[in-house]
Amino acid sequence: MKAFDTENSVWSRFSPEQRGQMEAYSVHYRQFLDTARTERLANKEIIRQAENAGFHPLADFTSLKAGDKVYWDQKGKSVILAVIGSAPIEKGLKIVAQKANRFFSQNWNGRGSHFRALLSP
Repeated sequence: MKAFDTENSVWSRFSPEQRGQMEAYSVHYRQFLDTARTERLANKEIIRQAENAGFHPLADFTSLKAGDKVYWDQKGKSVILAVIGSAPIEKGLKIVAQKANRFFSQNWNGRGSHFRALLSP
């Protein structure tokens, strides 16, 4: 396979609708990168976007129920976001964690774990 194989590029296989979706995503992502130039700025921007999506600081809650959207700011360096589910934790959980230079997704079901880098530097 060639390094720049224009005949078989993913872009050429996208429908016009998929190209529009990809362009919208990339514009949003570039704006995030422009805003979140450092670890602390990334944390601040993630919290801003989380609050716009309906998340609230965990400290605001005295109890949690299914559907609550919460976050916990880790000294301005990282943030934990959670959507409280209705199934018991023994049934498993999904964790998405942020580090300024890498994003991870982890599915945990009690029988082992699997980490996968979503975005790498």
